[in-house]
Amino acid sequence: MNTTSNNTLQSSKDEVKRTYRHWTTLEDRKLLQLRASGLKFKTIAEQLCRTPISVEKRFRKIYNKK
Repeated sequence: MNTTSNNTLQSSKDEVKRTYRHWTTLEDRKLLQLRASGLKFKTIAEQLCRTPISVEKRFRKIYNKK
């Protein structure tokens, strides 16, 4: 790889910061309410400012506890 390509890859990695936000009880309740009303994970994710996959995983985690 040349230096320019390597620098581009490195700067792309630096720009993407993944931060984990813990789920609050309020978010859990809202997730369950929205899902019970028939909304898709993608729509719920937009309302909760989360990714669809994180919403689905959280839903399954809560649902399996019951």
